Amino acid sequence: MRTILLFWAASLIGLCAQQTLNLEQAVAYALEHQAKVKTTELDMKIGQAKVRENVATGLPQLDGSGGYTYNIQSPEFVFPDFINGNPNQFITIPAAPLNQASLGLNASMLLFNGQYFVGIATAKQFLELTKAQHELVERDVRLQVTKSYFLALMAEESVATLDSSLKLMEKTLSEIRATQAQGFAEILDVQQLELMYNNTQNLRVQAGNGLTLALAGLKYQMGWPLMQNLALAESLSDFIQPSEWDNLVQSLPDSIATSSRKEFDLISRQLIINGYQIKLQKAEAMPTLVSNLSYQHNFFNSERFLLGSGTQGANGGLAFGLRLSVPIFSSWNRMYKLKQYQLEKKKTEIQREDLSQALQLEYQSSSSALKEAVLRFKTQQKNLNLAREVRRVNGIKFKEGLINSLTLTQIERQFYEAQQGYFQTLFDVLSRKADLLKSMEKF
Repeated sequence: MRTILLFWAASLIGLCAQQTLNLEQAVAYALEHQAKVKTTELDMKIGQAKVRENVATGLPQLDGSGGYTYNIQSPEFVFPDFINGNPNQFITIPAAPLNQASLGLNASMLLFNGQYFVGIATAKQFLELTKAQHELVERDVRLQVTKSYFLALMAEESVATLDSSLKLMEKTLSEIRATQAQGFAEILDVQQLELMYNNTQNLRVQAGNGLTLALAGLKYQMGWPLMQNLALAESLSDFIQPSEWDNLVQSLPDSIATSSRKEFDLISRQLIINGYQIKLQKAEAMPTLVSNLSYQHNFFNSERFLLGSGTQGANGGLAFGLRLSVPIFSSWNRMYKLKQYQLEKKKTEIQREDLSQALQLEYQSSSSALKEAVLRFKTQQKNLNLAREVRRVNGIKFKEGLINSLTLTQIERQFYEAQQGYFQTLFDVLSRKADLLKSMEKF
C-alpha cells in the first residue's frame, strides 16, 4: 500500500512539475513526439518492409506437407481365384492399408518474371515517397509549432499588459478615493475609474482564458501531454529584429524555383511511380518461368496404430520440374489497365504543373504579406510610443485635477489598444516571416 501511495505521489509531482522551453526546444520536442511525425516514421518502416517482401518473392521458397488417412473400411480389389484353381470363384484383396501417412518437401524458385524486378524498383520508389512525406510533415510541424509558440507568447503579453494596467488602476483608484474623501474630487470620478477597473478585470479573465487555450494548442502541436504544465522561456520581444526583417524584404527575388519545394518533390516522385506502374503493367504480358523440386515419403501399416512395429516406408518420389506461363490473350484486359495507368500519369503531370503555379503564387503572397506586416509593425511601434507618452502626461494632469476621469479612461483604453495592436502586428510579422521562409523552403 505504501509503495502504491509513493508511486501515485511521484506521478502527481511529475504531472504538476512545470518545464520551461524555448522555441528551439519546443520544435525539437515536437519532431520527436508529434503524432504525425511518428506516423510517417512508421510509414517509412512499412515501406522498407515492403521492399524486402518484394525481394523475397524471387528467392527460393520451401514448403512442407504432411497427411494422414485412417481407412475405416478399405476398398477391395476383386480377382478370380486362379491360385486355388477355382477361376469361377473370386477372392478380395484390400486396396489400401489401415493407416496411411505421407511427408513431403517442395522447393520452388522464380527464374524469370518481368514484373519481379519492376516491382522491386516500384517498391523502392514508394519508400522514397514515404521519406519525402516524412520530411514534408517535419517541416509543417516546425511551422505549426513556431506559430503556436508565437501565439502563446502574444497571449502572455496580453495578460501581462492587463496585469500592469490593473496595478496602475488600483493605485490611481486608491489615490482618487482618498482625494474624494477629503472633498477634493467628485464621486463621479471615483465611479468612472471603478467602472474602468471592473471592465479591465473582465478583459483580464478573457486574456487568461485565451492564454490557456493558446498553451493547449501549442502542447497539441508539440505532442506534449495536455495535463502537464508548460512554461515559455522567451518573450515576444526577444524576436524583434527590424534590421533582419528589412534585409530579408529587400533581398526577396521576384520568383522562386518551385522545384526546391518539398511539395513539388513529392508530386515528382508520384510521377516516377506512375511511370513504374506503366512498366509493371507492360511486364504482365511477359512469360513467367518457375522451377520446382519436390520429394515425398510414405508410411503405412494395417495395425491399429500407425507407429506400430509393422509400419513400413516407401519412397514417394523425387521430382524436378519447370513451369512456363505465357500470357497470350486477355480480351484486352491488360490493354485497358495500361491505358488507365497512362491516364493517371497524365493527370499527375497536370497536377504538378498546377502545383508549380500555386507554389509560385504562395511565395508572392507570402512576400507581399511580410512587407505589409513589417510596415504595420513600425507604424504601430510609433503609435505605442505616442500612446505611452500621452498616458504619462495625462496621468500627471489627472492627479493635478486638470482632466476628469472620463478623459483618463479614454486615454487608458487608447493605450491598451495601442499595446494590443503592437503585439498583434509583431505576431503578424513573425508569422508571415515563417510562412515566407516555408514558401522559399528555408524553414
